Amino acid sequence: MNSELRIKILLYNCFRVMKKEEKKEKDDLEKKLEEAQKHQDDKKYRELEEKIVQLEKEKKELEEIAKRSQYEYINLKVDFDRYQRQIQESSHAMELDSLLSVVKKFLPFIEDLRKSLENITDEHKEDPLTK
Repeated sequence: MNSELRIKILLYNCFRVMKKEEKKEKDDLEKKLEEAQKHQDDKKYRELEEKIVQLEKEKKELEEIAKRSQYEYINLKVDFDRYQRQIQESSHAMELDSLLSVVKKFLPFIEDLRKSLENITDEHKEDPLTK
């Protein structure tokens, strides 16, 4: 029995050593896995940071474009309003000029008509045409 007991103890010790080695290998693998995940997480984190920086840069550029566009729009609106006012003023001036031109052309005729009416004889004053 002594030899059987020795064999059992030897087998038990071998089994314990194997278990410790397996546990050690398992722990080593878990550590490597954690390091790989950490490294991968760091890489993802760096990629995300780079993307955030790039997006912030794009956002700034777009905001500047929007500000420039608003400024240009306001300037165009002011220019357009000024142009409309000039057109209205020139249209009004043209209307007055054409009215004055027409009045100047008719003025001699009206003056002659007035003089003619002043010189109407008494017998023609009752005529419906002279009234």
